[in-house]
Amino acid sequence: MEVANNGNSQNQKHLAKKTRSIAEWVDRGRLQLEYVPTTENIADIFTKALGPCVFERLRSQLNIEDVREAWATVGTSTVAVATTTESGCESDISMSEL
Repeated sequence: MEVANNGNSQNQKHLAKKTRSIAEWVDRGRLQLEYVPTTENIADIFTKALGPCVFERLRSQLNIEDVREAWATVGTSTVAVATTTESGCESDISMSEL
């Protein structure tokens, strides 16, 4: 309602203040902004639906361990299975019973 009445709200004022602070840091050389192409943006793994090859590439850049081998040792009748696409990247990971 406040936005409708005067065009501003406390949240908008707070955001504008933060934005000005960041711009000042850039102007003073305290902060440098760099463009990151979407193909190299590691944060995309958390925010976008990705194909299996892109997901695996970004996951490897996060230094997160692959737990398939650990799952294979959980139970004697359970084994981790990964399928490979024609392009050579692993696509689906599932647990299957022997």
